[in-house]
Amino acid sequence: MPISTFAIVHGQPTPCLNPYEYGVQNNYAAIKSSANGCGRYGDFSGVTQLDNDLSTSIISAQSWGSYPMGLPEFSEQVGSGGQQGYLMAIPRLDINNLSPCLTFNLQAFVDGADSLHSSRKVTTGFIITIIVLLGIATCGSGCAFASKDRDKTARIFFWVTGCIAFLIAILTIPPAVVTANMNSDIATFQTELSSVTNSKCFVDTDAQQIFTDFVDTAAVANQVVSLWKWYTIGCWVSVVAVGITLFFVKN
Repeated sequence: MPISTFAIVHGQPTPCLNPYEYGVQNNYAAIKSSANGCGRYGDFSGVTQLDNDLSTSIISAQSWGSYPMGLPEFSEQVGSGGQQGYLMAIPRLDINNLSPCLTFNLQAFVDGADSLHSSRKVTTGFIITIIVLLGIATCGSGCAFASKDRDKTARIFFWVTGCIAFLIAILTIPPAVVTANMNSDIATFQTELSSVTNSKCFVDTDAQQIFTDFVDTAAVANQVVSLWKWYTIGCWVSVVAVGITLFFVKN
C-alpha cells in the first residue's frame, strides 16, 4: 500500500495539489481567499473518498469550530444547498525509478522556494518605497516650476532632489545584497534540480510542472539580481552627478 495523507475538503471531493487552492465550494462573503477550484497544478490523482458529511457539521465538530460558526451568516452561506465535506485519502505522488529522482533533496527544493518567495517580497517592498520617493521628487519639481521665485526655489529643489537621490541610492543596496545572497543559496542545487526536471521525475504531469515553473522563476530571479546591481551602480553615479551640480550651483 502506498503511503497516504488525509485531508478534509468541501464542495467537491478534489483536493488541490497547490495547498493554497481549494475546490469549488460555497464561499463565505467575508472570506479572504475564495475557493474557486484547483488552478495551474490541478488536483491529486488516485484519491479515495473515505467519508462525507455536511460541511457545517464537520466545522462544528472541530475544537475551533465555534469561532467561524459564530460569525454572521456563516452557517447559512457555507451550508447553502446542503454543501458536503469529504474526508479524502491522498496517496503519495508516484515518481520514476531514476537515480536523480531517488536521490533528490526535497528539503533543499522547499528551502529554495522559500528563498524565491522572500526575494520577491524584498524586491516588491523596496520598489514601492523607491517609487514613492520618485513621486515626491516629481511633485517637488512641479511646484518648483510653478513658483515665482525661481532662483530660490531652484536651489531648494536641487537640494531636496539630491537628498532623495542619495536616499534612493542607499535603499538600492539592501535589496541588491539580499537578493544576491538568496539566489546564491538557490544556485547551490540548481544543477541537481535541472537533472530532476529533465528526468521528468513525477509521473503526474501537473506535479512535474511545479519543477519546471521553479526553474523558470529562478532564472527570472537571477535577472532581477543583475538588474538590482546595475540599478544600484546607476543610482550612485546619479548621486555623484547631482552632488557635482549642487556644488557648482552653490558657488
